Amino acid sequence: DIDIFVAAAGTGGTVSGDEVGIYHPQDGELTISGGSITGKTAVYVKSGTVSITIRCDTLIGKADSEAIPADGVILEKTEIPLSEGETVYDILMQTAQAYGIQTEHNSSYYISGIQYLYEMQYGDLSGWMYRVNGEMPSVGCAEYFLKDGDFIEWLYSCEIGNDLD
Repeated sequence: DIDIFVAAAGTGGTVSGDEVGIYHPQDGELTISGGSITGKTAVYVKSGTVSITIRCDTLIGKADSEAIPADGVILEKTEIPLSEGETVYDILMQTAQAYGIQTEHNSSYYISGIQYLYEMQYGDLSGWMYRVNGEMPSVGCAEYFLKDGDFIEWLYSCEIGNDLD
């Protein structure tokens, strides 16, 4: 069996037929046993899964904003399909689109905001950082290539990571 991920929303393509299934992170696996996929629809061979969470625990009690969930969790640990060659940036963008999470980034793939929480909003050293399998990589999120089973954490820090456990 080959696992496939189909992204049709917003790409200008169409997915049709009685037996075409589309993977969605909240709904489960994709099966295609009929139907058709046409146009600019993206189709990826799935090479595994990764998990991702988005948290801003460091802001609990420090700031009063509707953007800060009471428990600091913007996205619980969620399993996402991984295609070969995908980066931390790719998975964040796919996840944000699938779950309606706002992101702000520039042309160099620097993540300056997630869910209306921005860099330097809570001090000169504040902003979003990421970890993979508990480690903070020394490369940007668009340069970190993922492998099956990786766990990505996007964490808001007020002290350039020194306040993260």
